[in-house]
Amino acid sequence: MEGAPGVGKSTTAGFLDGEISPSIYEGDLHIDLTNGNLSWEAICDLDFRICMTLHATGKQALFVGGVHPHDLTDSPETRYFSGIERCALVCDDADLEERLRERSMAQEGIDFMLDVNRWYRERGADRNIEVINTTTADPDTIAQRVRTWLEKNGNR
Repeated sequence: MEGAPGVGKSTTAGFLDGEISPSIYEGDLHIDLTNGNLSWEAICDLDFRICMTLHATGKQALFVGGVHPHDLTDSPETRYFSGIERCALVCDDADLEERLRERSMAQEGIDFMLDVNRWYRERGADRNIEVINTTTADPDTIAQRVRTWLEKNGNR
């Protein structure tokens, strides 16, 4: 489950925790721990390796993270997976901008995240990414839509 910061990924993951069989791995949580010592590429590779380790122990993983759309498909770490199903949470630009301002994000970062969010909204479905708009839906409804997406893709 991917998307720009502020679209509701962590909130949705909280509503799903303990209710779905894939292990939820929230990649954003370890970014603070690296303290800027890892490149974005190294962080993405780490995310894939953690999901690979979960898979090797017989668990499916629901990766939750704010990634650029191409970071997933361009990573050499994808070679360890027979398939990757993708779901992106998005919201309207005005709502995302407000949410990011509440997090004290700089305007440059806001502009970049708006572009990422627009990419998912406008092109995600064309790339076989399930796109769920969180603008007007409550967290329970969003979590149910993600559960439905997981079930559709063979994850319970």
